[in-house]
Amino acid sequence: MSSISSSMSEAPIGVFDSGVGGLSVLQALQKRMPNEDFLYLADSLRVPYGSKPKDIVVRYTKEAINFLFQEGVKAIVVACNTASALALPDLNVGARVFGVIEPAVQAASTYPGRIGVIGTVGTIASQSYQKQLAQAGRHYWAKACPLLVPVVEEGLSQDPVADLLCNYYLQDAPADLGGLILGCTHYPFLAGAIARVLPTVPLIDSAEPTTRKLWNYLQAEDLLARRQQGSCQHFVTGDPEVYRNLARRLGSEPGLVQRVELGSGS
Repeated sequence: MSSISSSMSEAPIGVFDSGVGGLSVLQALQKRMPNEDFLYLADSLRVPYGSKPKDIVVRYTKEAINFLFQEGVKAIVVACNTASALALPDLNVGARVFGVIEPAVQAASTYPGRIGVIGTVGTIASQSYQKQLAQAGRHYWAKACPLLVPVVEEGLSQDPVADLLCNYYLQDAPADLGGLILGCTHYPFLAGAIARVLPTVPLIDSAEPTTRKLWNYLQAEDLLARRQQGSCQHFVTGDPEVYRNLARRLGSEPGLVQRVELGSGS
């Protein structure tokens, strides 16, 4: 192993989302790679991305990726389906940046029948999931669920309002669903409410297949860290205390949270 790859192997992994949804991906990454350091960036000042125009999402995502690379990360997971769908195809990000859509579609290939997809307005309108499922020869059902992200962001994942909204969005789901892709990294925090509406439908979370894809890349490039125990630093564009409290309600202990600015901050 060269000295260059040796030094890069100890660099942190960047994880980016518009808010707290990406913590579901971060948790999976930390479980699989506990010896890695992570930098988690939440663009919490400008959340949600799902209802914003494509050009805005592209600009915000580019700013986030640039920030993380400036912090010296060796790879980035864009733990945001809207950014993965709308921005990554337009950005020349290279092999070190991983979205969450392709791994989820690949995971869905192991399930029989029609595959459902729920996501933000931006993700569903992009047709990213639908096109990849169609290319794989799969029938699909897709539904935008714009109010689910605010429910999570407001810390209401376990509140009765979450059950009401999930029932509202999913009551017309076809009976032949063989699996449901949670096409937003906020949605795993609503898995209980979703399962109560669709109790027999397996839920497909992008976190695990994305983690496997990143791990395979790091192993192939000899970039897996060799330290005993990793750490995580959190960066937010909004209020650190608000973020810290919400993260705790979602089962994460963020520790050090530093406020940063991306672009104009608007």
